Amino acid sequence: MGAEWADVEVIPMSSRARDLCLNLVKKAEKEIIIMFPTNDAFIRQKNMGVILFSEQASKRA
Repeated sequence: MGAEWADVEVIPMSSRARDLCLNLVKKAEKEIIIMFPTNDAFIRQKNMGVILFSEQASKRA
């Protein structure tokens, strides 16, 4: 019982992690769920463009 675990991939290169994250947000068609554990985490995501791409995706839906 309980939640099923998805496959987990460790991404050691921050630039690759950033690119994967942005591509996932850009391609989202149904929903985007993002949790920010700290204010600094939110600011980092905002600076990367995640918030902007999320807003654009919501307008496409």
